[in-house]
Amino acid sequence: MTIKGKAYIAGAYEHPTRHAPDKTVAQLHAEVALGALKDAGLSRDDVLDNITLYWLTNTAISSARLYWDTRHNLPAGGFFDARGVKLPVGVSAFAEEIYQAPKSWAEGAYVKLIYYSNHPKGTHFAAWEQPTLFVSDVRATFKSLRS
Repeated sequence: MTIKGKAYIAGAYEHPTRHAPDKTVAQLHAEVALGALKDAGLSRDDVLDNITLYWLTNTAISSARLYWDTRHNLPAGGFFDARGVKLPVGVSAFAEEIYQAPKSWAEGAYVKLIYYSNHPKGTHFAAWEQPTLFVSDVRATFKSLRS
């Protein structure tokens, strides 16, 4: 795992336990934004738009719930256990993701894995940083399901 991946995970564990959630959300977004700017070539306006969307819709806390749930309500075995999901699924593995799921893991976790792609760039925020790759994968995943 990269140093950046470890920092994201550390933030996920630290963030929900703070006593000033609004301040924590602002700090978390600032930290993520700085990393995103450096790594993905995003403009300051891109980052400001993203932070403003969370702020104006008051959804920053609810968007972090997955991380809180992961920290406090893990089923036996952990977050990355294969669970035999039976819905059609596509997996995009981006190079700097916190956990870059190998195809063998994805096949075990998703019984109906219909698409898998491994990308040489992109992070935990690939839909934002690499929208062309992300949209291409979404389209390829569900192309076989369209009638």
